Amino acid sequence: MDSGQDNDDHVHRQPLLTEENDRGSADESEDCRPSEDSSPRSRSRALSRSWSAGGQGSDSRQNSHDTSPSHDSTTDVKKHLISSLNLDYHRNGHPGMNVSFHDTRPSQTLAPSDDNGKMEVKEAERQRLKRRLMASSFVTLVCYITGYLSLVPIQAQYLYQRFAQDYFNLTNVTEKQVPCAENSNDSLQEILNQIQADTSRQTLYMDYAQYAPAIFVALLLGSYTDYLGRRFMVFMPCFGAFLKSVVFLLVIYLELDVNYLYIAFAADGVCGSIYALTLGLTAAVADITTTSKERALTFALLEGSLAIAGSVSQIGAGFLIDAVGYVAPAVVVAVLLFLATVSVVLFMPETLHRPAEIVFGFYILDGTVRQRCLFLCGLMAYFFVILVSLGKLSVETLYELNTPFCWDSVQIGLFGGLKMLVQVTGSVAAVKVLQACMRIEFIGLLGLVSGMASFMVEAFAFSDWMMYLVPVTGIISMLVGPITRTLMSRMAPSNSQGALFASMSAIETVCHLASTTMYNTVYMATLDVFSGAVFLLMASFCFINFILIVVFMVVSRDVVYYESVVEVETPVEPPEENERTPLLSSHTSAEARSRGWTKHSSSLEIRDGEAQRQSAF
Repeated sequence: MDSGQDNDDHVHRQPLLTEENDRGSADESEDCRPSEDSSPRSRSRALSRSWSAGGQGSDSRQNSHDTSPSHDSTTDVKKHLISSLNLDYHRNGHPGMNVSFHDTRPSQTLAPSDDNGKMEVKEAERQRLKRRLMASSFVTLVCYITGYLSLVPIQAQYLYQRFAQDYFNLTNVTEKQVPCAENSNDSLQEILNQIQADTSRQTLYMDYAQYAPAIFVALLLGSYTDYLGRRFMVFMPCFGAFLKSVVFLLVIYLELDVNYLYIAFAADGVCGSIYALTLGLTAAVADITTTSKERALTFALLEGSLAIAGSVSQIGAGFLIDAVGYVAPAVVVAVLLFLATVSVVLFMPETLHRPAEIVFGFYILDGTVRQRCLFLCGLMAYFFVILVSLGKLSVETLYELNTPFCWDSVQIGLFGGLKMLVQVTGSVAAVKVLQACMRIEFIGLLGLVSGMASFMVEAFAFSDWMMYLVPVTGIISMLVGPITRTLMSRMAPSNSQGALFASMSAIETVCHLASTTMYNTVYMATLDVFSGAVFLLMASFCFINFILIVVFMVVSRDVVYYESVVEVETPVEPPEENERTPLLSSHTSAEARSRGWTKHSSSLEIRDGEAQRQSAF
């Protein structure tokens, strides 16, 4: 036996598995087995040598009864496994790992070295599937979001004009007939405030009809996307939005009672609304991406399609309303949503089939106390992200229609399109550039600061030029959503991704319902005093989210993530329990699990939080 210094040098200079070690005797495994009082350093040296010796002993026993070439195959597998591990030392002298990382999603195993051709084929298939999914998702999102977001200004302005008919005795609905002036008399201003309050109240009730059933759809059907398929979860909201647009068109064209719009909103909610679409697409992206870095960029690129869809919808709706009224924009919206539905049916591929999961179970049942706290903290952060992102469009439209701005449909459309284009484009570019030099948590914090600044400017704006500063100050505010989804996704194992995104979809639905109620109530209550108070409330939510992400960063230090996985598909039966190497012996198994080592019957899973963070970001 060499001295301690020689053994230490041997560990760092020599490969863990060599041809000479492979010819060693099985008895050497017993000599190298660490004792209970051995130091972590000596145990690490013993483990590395006994793994090689134990593997040879297993091969020798097999060859004594069988002369088949399985020995060479087993040796190749062990070489491939052990050569991917390089034992090193870090904090407090405990053995750590620098791992050659291979994510097991979506391919479930890492083949031995002689199966590199099969791995290349699988990777090529994954890339083709990813390209097809991205192309079909882009078309679907552009059509869906353009139509869906176009309904928001159409709805707000149309209801505003319909209620104005009762106060000004208008014969038909045209937006130029409603008076608005900055220096209007008190009686006229009181009437305008009442019209705004009625519009806000009607919008609130219709959102109840839409998002209350959408919550149950997200909870009940979310995890079953693994049975029904990702494509089904994308098809349902597209079809529901198409039905909503048809009913909306009939109400506008036939000048039916506005209460018929409850049918349109309820149909959209029963089909899951936009949150089921988000669930299906994010789960599909998680299926075909392999690292947090790739996943964050893919999420950002998909949301980048909002820059195109949002800008086109806001600007196009504004010009169409000003030129030809409300019927033509409603027809265009119905056509776009029909195209989105057809695109899903014809072009979108199915990405994965897995058993159904419990939607919220792993937040409170799985993992350590620290991991559960991280999940809940991340879920709260995502709650506030969605709370400030959704439910504000209708209030913002009313804010722009009111004094001191008195904008028409063209100005509202231009501002909304410019804001969407600047913020989404800036956020996608920021994710691409900043993730090369900082952790994604810091990128999220920058986005929250940008969001707080934009809401503050919007709250105190008193002229048009100040309103156009809002998208400038909030240029990277929309990256917080993709960042938060990535933080949550990388903490969940592959078999919990569907449940994770189902719970996040349910959170989105609850947030939209809560934010619509909150913002419309605050806007109606403060309309006569300070109409910008609702935007100060949004800024305060950004500040709370800032604190939550800071807490998340502090608690998540050295956390184990689920992307650092190496799995080897062995061609022979695993050894019996009493024949296992010291790596799996009873006195080291607890320490191995505490360090992130988990042994399965046919695979070795290695996880290391610190190395994962260095490899991903």
